[in-house]
Amino acid sequence: MGSWRFPTLRAWSKESTLGFNNDKTKVMMLSTPQMSRVHHLDEYDPNIAVSGYKRERIKSYKMLGIHINEHLKWDDHIKHTVSGCYASPSVLRKLKYLAKYELRKQLVETLILSKLDYADLVFYPLRQFLLRHLQRVQFAVASFVLVHYVKNFRDVLKIGWLPINETRDLNLLKSCFKALHNAETWPDYINIIKQECPKELRSSNSIRLVVPTESGSSLIFLCLSAVPAFSYGYGIF
Repeated sequence: MGSWRFPTLRAWSKESTLGFNNDKTKVMMLSTPQMSRVHHLDEYDPNIAVSGYKRERIKSYKMLGIHINEHLKWDDHIKHTVSGCYASPSVLRKLKYLAKYELRKQLVETLILSKLDYADLVFYPLRQFLLRHLQRVQFAVASFVLVHYVKNFRDVLKIGWLPINETRDLNLLKSCFKALHNAETWPDYINIIKQECPKELRSSNSIRLVVPTESGSSLIFLCLSAVPAFSYGYGIF
């Protein structure tokens, strides 16, 4: 089987004077689990070459702190996030009775909760069992802040935090508000589609956003490339 070659990427690399890092440029085939099973994609070799080098196929990749899976499932990312969050409390526990309440709260918000909030819109929504993993992390760090065991949302609200699910909803709403009312600071490459109402209704003055949907199945080749000090992603349809 001949290899797939992408002269556009090679031309971009030459014009930008940025060479591909052959050790870090990978290929990922994105599909649904059903599509992969039916078409035996696990056994398929895409044989993709860039700049004359064949690229290794991978099933998972970390890009800008996000673990991307070939089936676009977030189990790996949540696993790594939770594991990283639990490493910090083991160190913070030594300060439990030395640091004041405000300092304990600030340490948790800076070192742990920021990890839970990072890029949470990318993997929104999440399945309930994954949300429970994140919620257990919040309960654990709330126990550190309050210096007693926390297992309910009442104590979380007492600190001034929202439960994980509500926090993710709030972050989504803030992004929607920014997209609608601060267009000058919203990225041009992220399109926001407003719902058009064909009839004049009382609700016509309300702004409603269209939720994009995809029909059918599509196969995507994703080349992940890294050059010194930078990482780039290319979606090839």
